[in-house]
Amino acid sequence: MAKANLVIACLASAVLVGISLFLAEPGSTYRWSFLFLLPLIWAVYFWREPLALRPSHFVAFALAIVIHDLGTFGFYKKMFFGLRFDSYVHFMFGFVAGLLLFRAATERLSLSRRFLVFGVPIFILGVGGLHEALGSALQRLAAIESTAGRTGELE
Repeated sequence: MAKANLVIACLASAVLVGISLFLAEPGSTYRWSFLFLLPLIWAVYFWREPLALRPSHFVAFALAIVIHDLGTFGFYKKMFFGLRFDSYVHFMFGFVAGLLLFRAATERLSLSRRFLVFGVPIFILGVGGLHEALGSALQRLAAIESTAGRTGELE
């Protein structure tokens, strides 16, 4: 399993670097996204033992990261089957995080599966809520910073 996880980490890294350096438009924020995304891939890889990581779960996690990086091609401005691309990305990250956490908690903690079936989704929703609140606050700060010295109000 360790070798499979290493192959997954290397392939995901190559794809992310390739998208950033060869496919992202010059000046795009995605040009350097691999600098932020590769540490996520490798952190999960190095925590594979405490997480009781299965290759199938790691593939799902790496795929979620790569799908997130499809923003390089403007996917975050598009809708698929009536939902924004961002909705699919959030769903995939929540689902994969739930798989990883459920597996790790089942293997490493002495908690009942019945508790975990309810506790893991609630925890993941809480972390997702904090992530959204932090993202919103940072966007507000960026908007305030970018309008400093100009007249007018923020939208």
